[in-house]
Amino acid sequence: MEEVQLHFDGNGVAAPGQLAAMEANEMVAFCLQAIENADLSAPPPAPTSAKMRYSFTGIERSAIERKEFYIRWIVAKGLNELARGVRSTFEEALFYIQGMKSLSGQMTADEFNSRIRAIRSRANRFNFPDLVREVNAGLTSPLTFEGEIASLQKVRNCLEHRAGVVSAADVDDAQLLTLHLPRIKAFVYRNNEETELEAGMHVEGGEPLIFKRVTRTRSYSIGEKVIIDAADFSEIAFACNLFAGDVASKLPTIAAAT
Repeated sequence: MEEVQLHFDGNGVAAPGQLAAMEANEMVAFCLQAIENADLSAPPPAPTSAKMRYSFTGIERSAIERKEFYIRWIVAKGLNELARGVRSTFEEALFYIQGMKSLSGQMTADEFNSRIRAIRSRANRFNFPDLVREVNAGLTSPLTFEGEIASLQKVRNCLEHRAGVVSAADVDDAQLLTLHLPRIKAFVYRNNEETELEAGMHVEGGEPLIFKRVTRTRSYSIGEKVIIDAADFSEIAFACNLFAGDVASKLPTIAAAT
């Protein structure tokens, strides 16, 4: 009988969400900068290497309309990538939690592989809110950012399905779509008040720098457009990085799972 040792690593659980955050942030920043510097008076020309050039008829857009459409499209794709990464982290978390319980003891190779497939298949079948609840139930303490994750999903759905125009399907009981984003605030105390640091700001020697996590909120009413620029997206990507780290930090140990 051959013995197989399994190593459950929380870093592997956080990795999909954190990698998606890094890559999406980089791509969105690059694309939005390119759009800002481009001539948008007409659609881009066909590739010079194309043997056959195709033309498409459809909506005629001004340069301003084209810019708005490009930015919305890029940001929506970036948010989709963030959502995919965060979901993958939760699926890995469920595999971690369930794997500790069901992949120990004596079994054949076929039984081992069958159990792995069953855990993966179960994770894939959950819709995202149910997946979050299932993972939350197996963590050592509740998720810190469950509400923030849900708010990001709502904003993504609005951008993807309603071109960013807030509808009744997006809002809460207060008739608002609210995005909650955790971020790191760096500040100094001046005149007994918190003064947040900004680029180029001068800090006196001896002034202690203080860092803390805060939550920024942004609300949209029905009919209002969700506008997200490169700086906003960077903040959202950082929040997703925090989401993934929060899940990984609360995974059970082998002793707790047995």
